[in-house]
Amino acid sequence: MAQIDYRCDECQKVIRAYVGQAAAGDRLRWCLSYRCPFCNSAMEMDGIDLPPEEYRNKIIAEEGEWRISIPETGLQSKAKILKALRKVLNLSIEEASTIIKTFPYTSSGTKAEIFWLQKFLLSENIQSLVEKKHNN
Repeated sequence: MAQIDYRCDECQKVIRAYVGQAAAGDRLRWCLSYRCPFCNSAMEMDGIDLPPEEYRNKIIAEEGEWRISIPETGLQSKAKILKALRKVLNLSIEEASTIIKTFPYTSSGTKAEIFWLQKFLLSENIQSLVEKKHNN
């Protein structure tokens, strides 16, 4: 889990909190938790889908950025891939039309996000390649 500075809800002191993300069933979930060393207050917060950008950036800083690539092949037409991406990512027609111009499709995110997307694509019989991005 990534660590972030967070203000305790009880005593208002800045403390260390932990934020993480995972796939649970067919949904992405994220969580934040802490136990305050000053007042002993504890808090857990859970969310569905993507975490707030600040938390997501901390997760990427801790776990690295991951990438998924979906090649267009004879068995994987653009139409089939776009239909699946629109379904799982709730893309509009406009967003999908942007993607269709950039094949092969590539996206990056947290490890949990990318493996969640790959699992969904496999359920739609769409093959993809996942790799950890390396900073040069």
